[in-house]
Amino acid sequence: MIRRRATVAAVCCVLLVAGACGDDGDGAAAGSDDGAQRRSTSGGEHVGPASEGVDGVHAYRVDSNEHTEEPLAYGLVPPVGGEHFPVPATCGFYETDPPPDEMLVHDLEHGAIWVAYDPALDDTQLTALRELVAQQAKVTATPHDGLDTSLVVSAWGRQLPLDSVDDPRLQQFVETYRNSSNAPEPEAACQGVGEPAVPSPAA
Repeated sequence: MIRRRATVAAVCCVLLVAGACGDDGDGAAAGSDDGAQRRSTSGGEHVGPASEGVDGVHAYRVDSNEHTEEPLAYGLVPPVGGEHFPVPATCGFYETDPPPDEMLVHDLEHGAIWVAYDPALDDTQLTALRELVAQQAKVTATPHDGLDTSLVVSAWGRQLPLDSVDDPRLQQFVETYRNSSNAPEPEAACQGVGEPAVPSPAA
């Protein structure tokens, strides 16, 4: 455990230093309060309804999966792909201190599912979300300010806004898009930076 924490700390330090070196005067990213200056990037361009059969899912064109050490300001919040940090996040349920969006996008590249949730979600909904993450491989849930709905569920190039954890489309989304061929590296691991309160099972 000590070695893992030291590794996590070292990775975070490298990224923070790289981010400081990449300061180019752009605005701060949504959902971030670290004060870093961020380079704008799309995070996905909307192309219409998705064709895989889950009602309400939006499809997005993603033009890049390049690695960068620059902090990014995604035009689509939460993003469904695009440039991202070289290190992924560790999948699981986060109550506080979630990994940055740039690491969560790396998880999406690996075929993971990201559930961004309103920090004001009630306890019943939070409990249900924790239980879902505890039972599902390669799923991450993080608090995210500024959402238009209670939840926004994302996979690489796909996104679904939801008002409740109880909506059956949440489970359908996970089953349809986890390790989907839409993702550039769908069989890659969901391990990296972050210590979730509830880990997602290994794939």
